Amino acid sequence: MRLTAAESNTQVSDGLVSLENLLRFQWQIALGEKQMKQKEFLDLLKKYSGIVKLQDQYVYFDEKEIQNLLDKLQNPPEPDSHQLLQAALSEEYDGSSVKLTKQARQLIESLLAAGPVALPEGLQATLRPYQERGFSWAQIGFGSLLADDMGLGKTLQIITLLLKMKQERAFSQEKGLIIVPTTLLTNWFLELQKFAPDWQAHVYHGPGRSLLPLQEADLLITTYGVLRSEGATLQKHSWRIMVIDKAQNIKNPATAQTKAIKKIKAPIKIAMSGTPVENRLSEYWSIFDFTNRGYLGSLKKFKENLANPIEQDRDQESLDRFRKITEPFILRRVKTDKSIIKDLPEKIEKNEYCALTADQAALYQNVLNATLQAIP
Repeated sequence: MRLTAAESNTQVSDGLVSLENLLRFQWQIALGEKQMKQKEFLDLLKKYSGIVKLQDQYVYFDEKEIQNLLDKLQNPPEPDSHQLLQAALSEEYDGSSVKLTKQARQLIESLLAAGPVALPEGLQATLRPYQERGFSWAQIGFGSLLADDMGLGKTLQIITLLLKMKQERAFSQEKGLIIVPTTLLTNWFLELQKFAPDWQAHVYHGPGRSLLPLQEADLLITTYGVLRSEGATLQKHSWRIMVIDKAQNIKNPATAQTKAIKKIKAPIKIAMSGTPVENRLSEYWSIFDFTNRGYLGSLKKFKENLANPIEQDRDQESLDRFRKITEPFILRRVKTDKSIIKDLPEKIEKNEYCALTADQAALYQNVLNATLQAIP
């Protein structure tokens, strides 16, 4: 038995894709390479049993399997939108092969292809080719994980995306929300001022903080700590896009911080992390559950179906399927990639010498003498 995917009315609005309307599936019966309708198959059952020859190939009609097949035809499974997309990407569903129509295959390829996109006006930066590809990729509209190595300019790629959305008037009513560690709060604000000086960003942090300036701003930048304590307040606001930096901060799905982050609603969610998986695949599940909630199922099912077979059994088939269903939503580039190296500027090394003061030199000499005397 095979699934045939066919294109339906796909709704695309402001870069967002409605997965519920992306695909529709039809259950069909396949004998070898031949597909047939249910009535045609039932007619065959009346004529044959056991091993029979059909169109130059032998087919075994097992009564138990036939009855199971008939039961499925009477009450076919109804995969949800996440299962449909996984089936389209992996071309497999519940052990049965999936056959995509030409239109459906073209639809999937067009949605996941990161074609050239014009850079937004007002961007005060020159993007390197790989950064332009990252910006174009983020335009797809699905929840995504930008996992470039540290130093490859993830922040600039996201600022470019935000500026593009602003140019398209995406923030007329709803706002953008950026969650960062406290140590990166100033860095984000300064980079926004540097690369997108027309931005009106409000930093929500520190004593006496207020959300009133958000009425005039496009973006709210705050920290994991603030969101953890004021999650209920931030949940009441309408957010167009939510970006979290250093997404490994939500790698543990059981913490209050992770739960608070995932309660915030936004149609577009982007996670940034140079280390999306540090120890186990469940960490990736937790981040992915933020960007594409429900797509990988529950944590329990994910462990049973993918994580345990991959981590414990080293099952290659499970690993291949995991890659197929997740690759479109994660962009990972490392500095050692040949396509990245040629885009990077030459490494510059410069030595800076600093002389010790007299007091520092005396202290250093005392420590050095004491250490040498202690050595046998």
